[in-house]
Amino acid sequence: MTDLEISALTDVILACEAFFLAGLAARREMAPGSPAFAFAAYLFLGALAFLLGAIDHTFLEPTHHPLNPAMKAATRIVATVSSLALLAMTARAFLGRRAGRITILAGAAAAAAVVVHILLEDNFFVPLAAQLVVVLALLILSGRAALRGEASPLLPLAAALMIATGMLPPLGVSVAGLGLYGTFHVAVMGTVLVLYLGGRTLPAVSLRR
Repeated sequence: MTDLEISALTDVILACEAFFLAGLAARREMAPGSPAFAFAAYLFLGALAFLLGAIDHTFLEPTHHPLNPAMKAATRIVATVSSLALLAMTARAFLGRRAGRITILAGAAAAAAVVVHILLEDNFFVPLAAQLVVVLALLILSGRAALRGEASPLLPLAAALMIATGMLPPLGVSVAGLGLYGTFHVAVMGTVLVLYLGGRTLPAVSLRR
C-alpha cells in the first residue's frame, strides 16, 4: 500500500472511532449550552473532518480530481469548527460566565480568520496550529481543575497527548509502514479515546458562575 492509501485507511478507522465515541458522549439530558454538549459536538465534528479527509485521500487526491482542493478545504474548515467546539467546551467547563463568553467570541473571530486563510492558501499547518492553541488552553485550565479535584485527570493527560500528536506531522515523524499521516492518525486514535474517557465527567447542564 502507498502512503496515501494507508493515510486514507487510517483516516476511515479514526473517523469510525470518533463517530462511535461522539454517540456515546451524546446524552439525552444534555443542555445545548453545557460543556458535555460542546464536547459531543467536538467529537462529532472531528469525526466528520476525518471522514471528509478519508474521502479525499481515497477518491479525489489519487486521481487529481478537480474537486480535490475544495474537499481538502472543506476538511480543514470542519476541523477548524471542531476546534471552536473544543474551545467552547473548555470555556464553559473551566471559566466563569463572562470570561467564557469573551473567550468563545475571541475564538470565533480567530476561527473565521483561519477559515479565510484556508480558502486562500493550501496549508495544513495553520488549522493544526489553531487547534494546538485551543488544546494548550485545555491543558492549563483542566490541569488546574484536576489538581483541585474538579475535573478528571484524564482531560489534561489527553490535552498533553493531543499536543504531542499534533507535533508529529510538522516534525516529520513517521513510523515505517505507516507513512507521515498514517502515523499521525494512529497516534490520534489513542488520544481520542483518552479524551473521551476524561470528558465523560463533564457537566451536562449549563453552568452559571
